Amino acid sequence: MYVNLLVLEANVLTNFCETCSLLAGLTATIMGTPADVVKTRVMNQPTENGKGLYYKNSIDCLQKTIKNEGFLALYKGFLPIW
Repeated sequence: MYVNLLVLEANVLTNFCETCSLLAGLTATIMGTPADVVKTRVMNQPTENGKGLYYKNSIDCLQKTIKNEGFLALYKGFLPIW
């Protein structure tokens, strides 16, 4: 049986906490998504003799992604991550 031990009323404090939580998640997603996209691309690239065929390293992947697809390509999957 579920017993709710913490009952919060809707007031200024709870609204402030909810807003802070929303903004913290948004900030973390904005900061972390580009690194996640680059990491995923490097990990998923095909390899030959242990070396990646598309990217040499993460910096190379970052540069090629921005050059070929634009800066916003670093934010693919933003909403599901958020």
